[in-house]
Amino acid sequence: MKILVTNDDGISHPGLLALVNAVKPLGDVTVLAPDRNWSASGHVKTLHRPLRVKATQLPDGTPAHMSDGAPSDCIALALLGYFDHSFDLVVSGINPYANIGDDVTYSGTVTAAMEAAIGGLPRHTLLNVNIPYLPLEQIKGVQVTRLGLRVYRDELVRRTDPQHNPYYWIGGEAPTGQPDEGTEVGALQAGYVSVTPLQMDMTAHHLIPELATWQW
Repeated sequence: MKILVTNDDGISHPGLLALVNAVKPLGDVTVLAPDRNWSASGHVKTLHRPLRVKATQLPDGTPAHMSDGAPSDCIALALLGYFDHSFDLVVSGINPYANIGDDVTYSGTVTAAMEAAIGGLPRHTLLNVNIPYLPLEQIKGVQVTRLGLRVYRDELVRRTDPQHNPYYWIGGEAPTGQPDEGTEVGALQAGYVSVTPLQMDMTAHHLIPELATWQW
């Protein structure tokens, strides 16, 4: 099996090496990851400049490639023909924090998988896996879950540079989540690995009949 591995924390992040070593027993692994951190980058497609790819190595000597593009760019490069073979599986991660609820629309990790799912089987479907931050022996098992409610506590931090020009940070406290039963938030809080199937079709199908009655 041909496996493509990427992440959004960059080629040097230890989570990438851990993932590569975890999937090596499953097949032939190819690594193409960003050359820097692209956390919370969303689903990027770089069209306004050329993309560059360089050969490199992971800390254990594993051959790899890095790009100056986003995680989703890395997947597009690989699937559109940068390598001389196709792929059976695309795996993105490992993130140091959970990607739950609305995080999936921000996450470069998840949107790299979304880019792969555009051409995947079954088409437009991917799996979002989150693991509780616990010792292995304390993890209770695996639950198949739905997306939960992410609670953000963002705030705008205003500052002024030495030239007296204003600039801004999006700051605030770390987000929390509503641990409802059946959600990945609840599963993680209860000590379970959550596996959430996601789909690319974001159509609100239940609203189509109502909208059809509107006078446009």
